[in-house]
Amino acid sequence: MPSHNFLAGPSPVPAPMHHPLDERTLVNGWLRQLGTQARMSLQLDDQGLCGIGHASGVDCVVEVPDRSARLYLWSPLLPWPGLHPQLIAERCLGAHFLGAQTGGASFALDPSGTELMFWQIHPIASLDESRFATAVIEFIQQAAQWRDNLQRLDLRPPADPLPRPMADTELEAAGIQRI
Repeated sequence: MPSHNFLAGPSPVPAPMHHPLDERTLVNGWLRQLGTQARMSLQLDDQGLCGIGHASGVDCVVEVPDRSARLYLWSPLLPWPGLHPQLIAERCLGAHFLGAQTGGASFALDPSGTELMFWQIHPIASLDESRFATAVIEFIQQAAQWRDNLQRLDLRPPADPLPRPMADTELEAAGIQRI
């Protein structure tokens, strides 16, 4: 049985050489096909970004950074901080564990710290036209669902952390007097 020193790290395996233009060209082909099905024109711009608007009001960005073999999907969900940032943060962190409730996506703040973002990463080599379309559609559906749920949560009045003392009028109405 062959042995492997896992502490030494992975064995050096030559990585395939890809030019960023190759990945962007490939993703552009997938975007064009998705756009044809959705009756819209989709393609990456010079920075490797393509915005996709959805009927739900969710905007999704497909990004292929320069010199990267990865594709990012991201969507702004809410202004940050909202009315109840602790509730939102607790909900996002709880749901984020192992990606089970997020379809493998994650939550983060944008670099300026003013938007709560939903994002996901895919190695381009793991995608084909069909998997790409499925990933984008499922991501947008998840983002719309999370945005709606978090908006409702953020509008909900915060729960009192401790029971509040009864007012004298409530005590009197209950037939109790303060001593």
